[in-house]
This record gives sequence, C-alpha cells and structure tokens, in this order.
Amino acid sequence: AGGKRGLFAGLVVRELEAPSPAALAAVGEELASGEPAKAERAASVEAARAEAAAKAEVEQALKAKLCETQAVLSAAVGAKKAAEKAAKDFGPEMKKASADLAAADKELAERLAVLATFEVLAARTMPPPPEPEAPPAEESPAEEKAEGEAPPVEAPPVEGDAVMAEATA
Repeated sequence: AGGKRGLFAGLVVRELEAPSPAALAAVGEELASGEPAKAERAASVEAARAEAAAKAEVEQALKAKLCETQAVLSAAVGAKKAAEKAAKDFGPEMKKASADLAAADKELAERLAVLATFEVLAARTMPPPPEPEAPPAEESPAEEKAEGEAPPVEAPPVEGDAVMAEATA
C-alpha cells in the first residue's frame, strides 16, 4: 500500500491513523466532561419511556372504555328505535281501545238505566186485594148475558207510579 502512494502520502496516512496524544487527551476530557450530561440525558430518556408506557396503558384503557361505550350506544340506539316503533304501533291500538271504551260506556249507561227502572219496579208495593162485592140481590136478564164477561177492573193508584212515569219518560 505504501509503494503505490509515495512516501509523503504514506506519512500522511500514518499520521492520520495514529492519533496524537494531545488530540486523544482533548477527546478524553470532552468525554469526561460530557459524562454528567449523558447521565442526565439517559435519565430523561428513561423518564420519557416510563411516561410513554403509562400513557400507552391509559390509551389502552380508554380504547377499551370507548368500545364498551360504543356497544352501550349501539344498544341504546336499538332500544330507541324499538320504542319509537312501539309508540308508532300504539296509536292504532289506542284508537281501538278508545272506541271499545266508548262502546262499553254506552252499554253501561243503558244497563244502569235498565237497573234503575228495575229498582223502581222492585220498590213498588202491591195494592191490597179488592174487597169482594156483595152478591146482587136480583139479577136481571141483561145482567145474565153480561155474566160471561168480566167487568173491567181499574187498579187503584200504587205508590211509585209517579216515579215509574218519570223513569219511562
């Protein structure tokens, strides 16, 4: 290698390959003075790594919570849609129930009117039986013909007739 380059080139290469003691001492001093800064930087790197690891754990926990929240949200949206459909379907059912209620109320009113009439009739008292008439002393031939027919009997007024007249009116 030295033959091809020449003597000067060989000398320069040797000088470059063999560092000078002054240069080595300067580099040694620089390395020695940089040792505390290196330790500070290493501590800073370790603190940053620990902080990054802690933040990664927090990120994983938040991602898990996000997944849970999204699942709950999805379930809530489904429940909301089901409730809206049920409310929409409830409208016709409510109308039918209202119509059924109106019909039942009408029927109840009719039955209460019939019941009131029955109570009025049930409260009536029967008139005392009519007193037997005295046998006629003599019967005439005209009366004999009418014997086959019963004379019309009028019932005496009974207590509650006025109430009955009002109930039927």
